[in-house]
Amino acid sequence: MSAVSFTSVRPSLAARVPVSPLGLSRACARPRPMQRMVPRATPDTQKGPIEGAITEAQDACATGSTDECAAAWDTVEELSAAAAHKRDNAKTAQQSDPLEQYCEGAPDADECRVYED
Repeated sequence: MSAVSFTSVRPSLAARVPVSPLGLSRACARPRPMQRMVPRATPDTQKGPIEGAITEAQDACATGSTDECAAAWDTVEELSAAAAHKRDNAKTAQQSDPLEQYCEGAPDADECRVYED
């Protein structure tokens, strides 16, 4: 029996690697799996001041006059409204069209022209 050397065998037979029509091995031609993206909620940073204002308003109502109580609850209402407006503005900024964002910066661009009949 004679020993087989690598010089006497064709390289594709010696390696026994399946080759695609493009000359790439199947391991290289295989698509990579997509990475998972896990959405996470952002912490609400506005709760701290609102909760503090609520406790102050409750204390003011328990120990102070009605004017102090009303003023304290007005402060709570203003802080809550400011937090709600901030959340709404963040949502609309994320949902806006990229073309609209582009046209805000370059209103004279061809893509931003508006034709009226």
